[in-house]
Amino acid sequence: MNALTPEEQAVLVPIQDLFDGIAKRDRDAMKRVVLPEGGATIIRHNQILHFTLEALCERSFPPDALSLEEKIYDPLVRIDDNIAMVWARYEFLIESETRSLGNRHYQSRFYHRKMDDCRRVR
Repeated sequence: MNALTPEEQAVLVPIQDLFDGIAKRDRDAMKRVVLPEGGATIIRHNQILHFTLEALCERSFPPDALSLEEKIYDPLVRIDDNIAMVWARYEFLIESETRSLGNRHYQSRFYHRKMDDCRRVR
């Protein structure tokens, strides 16, 4: 894997902020870094699922889980002017046990407006 440039690393910041919000079960923190109309597409049990990021932020957290964690690996970052996208392998853990893994396209774009440094997951 090639090392990420500083600009590519900056694209990953809102993703990590979203993951931190998930780990803390902090819906407000999650909503601060997503564009509600953005989308997430995943494959679970061989079925393609698509939902809005607003719906992601409103999903129920496992009630008895002490810890939630999502990680990405080997991200492929593409940047075009003020828009970027990320494709990465991911792993979702509940209480340190892998519950879901695969590839994820952080759909569409991480808003990367250089003018005001606004970055949001889309």
